[in-house]
Amino acid sequence: MPAGPALLRSRHRACMAALLTVTSALACEPPTGDEGTVTVTVRMRLRAETRDMGAAAAAVWIFGGDGAVSRAYVTPSHGIRCDFSQTPVTVCQKEVPRGTLVTLMAAEGEPAILVNFGPPEDADTAHSSRYVEFVRWSGCEEEPERGSCVVDASGDLEVGAEFQYMTQIVVHQIGAARFDYIVYNPLPMLRIPPESNNIINSAGCRGVSQSPPVHCDSVHVVGSDPQRRMRAYVPRATTFELRPGNGTETSFIEWDYPNCAVFEESGCVFPTSSSDTAGTPLVMTFKFEYWQCPAGPSDRDTGGCTLIRP
Repeated sequence: MPAGPALLRSRHRACMAALLTVTSALACEPPTGDEGTVTVTVRMRLRAETRDMGAAAAAVWIFGGDGAVSRAYVTPSHGIRCDFSQTPVTVCQKEVPRGTLVTLMAAEGEPAILVNFGPPEDADTAHSSRYVEFVRWSGCEEEPERGSCVVDASGDLEVGAEFQYMTQIVVHQIGAARFDYIVYNPLPMLRIPPESNNIINSAGCRGVSQSPPVHCDSVHVVGSDPQRRMRAYVPRATTFELRPGNGTETSFIEWDYPNCAVFEESGCVFPTSSSDTAGTPLVMTFKFEYWQCPAGPSDRDTGGCTLIRP
């Protein structure tokens, strides 16, 4: 007697589980009746980019089951990974059993905060495909949670996954000062397996939140030529607290950044833009006094020095 629709669908689900485990339709028995496979096409695109920047640190995972799959419970070995192997566009095609309910999940790269004193470089503001984040789906039937898309594979289908560059932040210093920072972002990065916490949340020097503050940084001395203190690649809507501190005999002058909300004596707090689609780097400079001495810039008057206010 021919198998009924319910039995056929059950076979589809079992076949999908085997298919996604070994990533090959050959793991399933030959289809009969209306069984068979369909093609799922995932088109990954890096927003605001037309050049080939190489592979991006991102991916889309494909999972199957009787219902939507939650990121909190996914097992990588049960899914198919589509790597974002070429920018600005990568097209990934995978075969899945017909009638399967497919859950697509975006996976993002990791942010980075690099605190390194040195002269500015072109690389400080150059885009890097290592630091990208997910933006949105296209051609998606349902989005049950952030970064997830559910579609019914009753026939061949195509889903678009759009990514964008994380926000680049470069902080420069003029004068003699310390430099501490704290970073906040409430949402964890989209990862497979999932992460419950954002690895950059509360990163930095927590001692500066004490009263009086306990600085994590020592005084760095700069003359009138800016020097780089920080380079960061972080998700949109990340909040930064930048807290420069006085040198031995030097004081804060100003922040050369229009969106800086100054707090206390020299702190700057700002959220990175959630609407910038071009990934425009943010370059900012904090200015302190310095003493120009016969031996060079200093944070104190060592004799015969002149106090400079840039």
